[in-house]
Amino acid sequence: MKGQSTQLYQTAPLLDSWEAIAHYLGRSVRTVQRWSAKYGLPVHRPSLKHGSVLAYVEELDNWLKSRAFSEVHLAEDVHSPQTVPFEAMSGAYVQMAPNPLPTILNTDKLHAAELVRTCGKMWHVLSYGNLPRITRLYHEAISLDQENAEALSGLCQALVIEGISGMVPPPQAYAAAKRACDAALEIAPNQRHTRLAQAWIDIVCRRDWQRAEREFDELLRTHQESVGATMGRAFIYLAAGDISAASAFLEALLPLTGLSIAAETLHCWCDYLAGKFDYALAHIDQIKATGHLSPMLCGIEALSSAHLEDQSISIRRIEDLILDYPEDAVIRGALGYACALHGDTSRAIRVLEALSEHNLYNSGHEPYAMALIEIGLDHWQQAVKHLEASERLGALWSFGLQSDPIVAQLQNDPNFRHFMTKTTWPVSHKRESSNSHN
Repeated sequence: MKGQSTQLYQTAPLLDSWEAIAHYLGRSVRTVQRWSAKYGLPVHRPSLKHGSVLAYVEELDNWLKSRAFSEVHLAEDVHSPQTVPFEAMSGAYVQMAPNPLPTILNTDKLHAAELVRTCGKMWHVLSYGNLPRITRLYHEAISLDQENAEALSGLCQALVIEGISGMVPPPQAYAAAKRACDAALEIAPNQRHTRLAQAWIDIVCRRDWQRAEREFDELLRTHQESVGATMGRAFIYLAAGDISAASAFLEALLPLTGLSIAAETLHCWCDYLAGKFDYALAHIDQIKATGHLSPMLCGIEALSSAHLEDQSISIRRIEDLILDYPEDAVIRGALGYACALHGDTSRAIRVLEALSEHNLYNSGHEPYAMALIEIGLDHWQQAVKHLEASERLGALWSFGLQSDPIVAQLQNDPNFRHFMTKTTWPVSHKRESSNSHN
């Protein structure tokens, strides 16, 4: 009998590794190894070689169909970490007998929905520290339920914020975000979360400011407590140079995100862009007293200090900030700018050269940092080239170019004026209103 069984399965498809078995079952390697140890998943070890395993597809299918392996056991293991990407989910599920199938899939969908709800709560306490976790949870939800449009659109928004903040090189982050958004649009194009994701893609990928603005406004009319739409609206006003309106939207975020450091940090940036350097530094001190820190917050502190404080004091402060984030380009750029203003040209050039060398192998570089130093050195033509590169990347600091106090020194430079004219910017309603009264 045993020989007959062996002969029968020798003609069946063969899986020759834990990875292949996990892929076929749509589970992680860790899960299928647990199933083998605890529940007798039919996996053969043909030799004493460590890790060498074989499994026959027909045996696996029969084992899954067997009532001896209860639906409850499958449901228990659904909650183990998933490593199989959602786009590689095996077709084995649709071939199974109907007994375990509904329970498995329903449990997956329920678990995915719970992960999405968790992410929704985490948006209200968004910080530099928990953003990667939000992204991970959305990925896990998609691996469980690739038809969950809310998970796909949430992943899109998380990736956009990671790109804007510089945690992931913007081009890579935005490309991945667009793929997630496109997948959500195929499933539920009219869902509120999908429309929100598309509006963010309009900003960072298409620079279609008007369409994004209309979408954000419509979402806020129907859902006033939308964190993503409120923040998106603030970004549009920032890019338009209407800092007071951006500040108003960020202030509206505070009741919705009472524990979030992201809105507070952006508000500090508004203070800096508005030339309120003392307000920015005071606000930053308050935030840091609560134990919160991020590269962007320290970058704003460095830039504000370079404007407000005596250059020797400013340089010491920025040097201390570099100890917190030694790899952050903008903090180093602020140091080079402060050194140039202080007359230490040789040190400013050394900082610039170090940034340039670093950028040769770092795809996530921030050209804005080098532009700061070039402006301090009065190398305006080079500064404009770096600003153009920053805008093409879609980096965070490029959103503030119309108001940036350091960049304002280039206002009369023809190269800078040409760059700003050919670049697509959102319309400032403040300026529109001003022109209508003239």
